[in-house]
Amino acid sequence: MAALAARLSTRWTYGGALRGLSTLRIAGVPEHFNAPFHLAKSRGLYEAKGIDMQWDMTPQGTGAMGQKLDADEVDVAVMLSEGAVARIAQGSKTKVVGTYVKSPLRWGIHVKKGSPIRHPAELKGRVFGVSRMLSGSHLMAHVFADQQGWAPTTDAPLKIVGTLDGAREAMGKGEIDAWLWEKFTTKHLVDNGEWDIIGEVPTPWPCFLFVASETALASKGEQIQKNG
Repeated sequence: MAALAARLSTRWTYGGALRGLSTLRIAGVPEHFNAPFHLAKSRGLYEAKGIDMQWDMTPQGTGAMGQKLDADEVDVAVMLSEGAVARIAQGSKTKVVGTYVKSPLRWGIHVKKGSPIRHPAELKGRVFGVSRMLSGSHLMAHVFADQQGWAPTTDAPLKIVGTLDGAREAMGKGEIDAWLWEKFTTKHLVDNGEWDIIGEVPTPWPCFLFVASETALASKGEQIQKNG
């Protein structure tokens, strides 16, 4: 999984409109979930439908993709359900246009290797790293705190660390005590002895949605429908 994520972050980067095709800009994270988009691109399936698919690699995650949609930097994003709905509830001019993955996402609860914290309940009052506000890691930290019966603002304080690499650095420096992230994306860090995983928080909803800006829906509705 880690090797695939690395290839996604370097190999499949597209840009520049192809003559005679309609451009569709899609944002996603460099993780294995999004391999089908790149396989379709490499096999010419988008071009066969008259679409020049330009992939926008966004390792910062759902919060950053939502900002790109609002700024009209991309047309569609593959976003975590919780982050997409939270942004729309706060006034984002975007719409859910489809479900990409129906099964729940399994968020691993990670701590530094050798940490004395061995059970999720022991994280009360400890600092949780998040990629950014309204990101999946932010919202799932609150879901986890709620499941534990904690007050999220006081019992699960947050620190913004940006990307997964930022979380690794912050964890290594002792700036955060825990990091919630999709467990298979971080499996290599557990396998190599950098982190331990002490529990899971599955989402009580489908994990990935297609989200489009209202601007893109008005001008590229047909292309967006073909992408689905």
